[in-house]
Amino acid sequence: VAITGKLSVKRDDFIQELNNAGYTVGEIGKDTNFLITDSPDSGSSKNLKADKFGIVKITEAEFRQNYM
Repeated sequence: VAITGKLSVKRDDFIQELNNAGYTVGEIGKDTNFLITDSPDSGSSKNLKADKFGIVKITEAEFRQNYM
């Protein structure tokens, strides 16, 4: 997964939660499955890159509800 934007918790804490749940956090690339973002419809460079690679853009709340 990759992360962009504001989160409900400190970024380092969320990364630790993701790692504990078995996810690897890194940059956006062809092997990234999710971009966790506070604004999935924005035109930010990370969102555009996610679109280019066909990466699912999802909010933190949606990710927590469906994948954690």
